[in-house]
Amino acid sequence: MTGYGFSFWTLVAAESLLVTGAALSFPFLAVYLTVHRGLSAGLVGAFLSVSMFSTALAHGIGGEWSDVAGRKRVMLASLSARAGSTLLMAWAIWSGKHWGWIMALHLLGMFIGSFFTPAARSWVADTCDPTRRVRAYGFLRMGANLGWALGPAIGGTLALKSYPMMFLFTSLAFALSALTIGLGVRDSPRSRQEEGMDFAAAFSALRDRRFARLCLSSLLIGMVMSQLVVALSLHCVRCLHLPESRVGLLFSLNGAVVVLLQYWASKGLERSRLTSGLALGCLLYAAGYLGVGFSQGFETAALAVFVLTLGEILVQPGMHTLAANMAPERCKGRYMGVHGILQQIGSAMGVLLGGLGNEHLAPSWPPMPWCAVAGLALAAGLGFRSLRRQVSAREDGTVEDAPVLTLPV
Repeated sequence: MTGYGFSFWTLVAAESLLVTGAALSFPFLAVYLTVHRGLSAGLVGAFLSVSMFSTALAHGIGGEWSDVAGRKRVMLASLSARAGSTLLMAWAIWSGKHWGWIMALHLLGMFIGSFFTPAARSWVADTCDPTRRVRAYGFLRMGANLGWALGPAIGGTLALKSYPMMFLFTSLAFALSALTIGLGVRDSPRSRQEEGMDFAAAFSALRDRRFARLCLSSLLIGMVMSQLVVALSLHCVRCLHLPESRVGLLFSLNGAVVVLLQYWASKGLERSRLTSGLALGCLLYAAGYLGVGFSQGFETAALAVFVLTLGEILVQPGMHTLAANMAPERCKGRYMGVHGILQQIGSAMGVLLGGLGNEHLAPSWPPMPWCAVAGLALAAGLGFRSLRRQVSAREDGTVEDAPVLTLPV
């Protein structure tokens, strides 16, 4: 764990605070709107899908802006604005404002807050050489999922008492995250300050067919990953009849598994090809979500979440590392932003389809939507695996004739 520097570990702590705050409230937003405000799951899924499409656009803006203005400045602006918009959400819920206000404020917060991710991932790419990136992104995942383990358990309890309080604590966590970065992270050099932002040129990254294929596979797995929050919450409440507190425990299990196993998964990825690790992760995602569909109660749902989380700890750091390794030195923010756009478009499509699946398919046969999710995961795995012969050994994170990945447990 040595050799990463104080600024890196400060960023890990800030990301942990950020995710703790988000996990306090946002996993329960769909439940609040459907159960307490009486909106249909299809409408809520469509709204959350629109919000995720906005985050896709924000990833491109954030990556391009961070190349020009600097990673730290973008991270600070993003977190500060998101803290403010979430505070307004708490007020809107407390004062009983029309649900349109809540949706608008959530949309604003998600858009501005998503500038943070490409800036932070690009900061890591700037400060860590290719041999250390996969473990660095793994440490970021550990920090984030420490927050993901704590946040939902607290949020599920608060949901039984006060939804406004959940969002108030979320706002405070975002503000603390911004303060942590402001005091402890040293900015990396601006890579294209003299050129300015050029959003049209940003998509020139997709002329690289290998990178375009990576982005397409990331779009597919983004559709899969987005089922964890909204669709899983709705499935557990509507089909398994679990209370919000038990749903929160499932999210906490997801976070705890990442915290405990991410380091070992990252070490395994360092000794193998990233493309092989990504394919294995997609296979585990498919198995886990099939398990969700056929779950009969909390215990079997928890087992399914454990399996899909094993996929997550391989896919998330591997995907970001492969994108960073394929990016030119002067355009890492641009490439990470474009990659984020495609991944977030997939997430948005996944949220929309997940809501529609819960509304129209699950009443006939609850496993049906989850079989479709598993199929998408397998398609993404084939896409990642097909890149193996097209990327260099350096881009794939290893040397030629690397051993096949085995998952340490």
